Amino acid sequence: MIAIIGGIDSGARASASGTTVAQVGRAAVDAGAAVEVVGVVAVGTQGDRLLGELARERLGHAAVLRSAADSLEAADLALALRYLPDLRVLVLLGVAAALLPAAVEGAAFAGARVVVVTGDEAVPAGLPDDAIVLQAPVGDGAGSTGGFVGHLAARLDAGAALADAWAETVALLAVESSGGWLAGASPPPSESEERLTSEVAEPR
Repeated sequence: MIAIIGGIDSGARASASGTTVAQVGRAAVDAGAAVEVVGVVAVGTQGDRLLGELARERLGHAAVLRSAADSLEAADLALALRYLPDLRVLVLLGVAAALLPAAVEGAAFAGARVVVVTGDEAVPAGLPDDAIVLQAPVGDGAGSTGGFVGHLAARLDAGAALADAWAETVALLAVESSGGWLAGASPPPSESEERLTSEVAEPR
């Protein structure tokens, strides 16, 4: 199972990384993975509408909290992840630094791989050694980053090694990673130990 943490208001609007829950989740589901969304929606008709949108995208919402709050609290996130015992990959889309410890702890409890998508150049602190950090390109209107992340996460969820998952996803989507846009503790399989960032080209 893949869990995605990110803003899900206004139809899964883009997170701080510029990539949406819907983009990543749709790609992962299309690749055969089960996906659960972790987040907050309002109580009432607006929340009902957003949950309906998730359901139409075939995205589970068992870990979505109905609350008047605008965002998850760390304690709520930790509890939500405990309800996902089959978690294998945790995708973080522009998640606030204050929530990272709870997310990392929840992933460790489940033995899940952490994939972070960020709009910043700096690699977030406190991530596990095998975390994957991707810097989303600016102005990704076509959702290329979300599609790539979703397919990559689905392959990791299915048990593929990072090098194989990366190569299969690049081949499937016919994208180029000029210099490798993977950063953090797990560098691109074909690259050195240096932490790198760059952009993914539009699908050809």
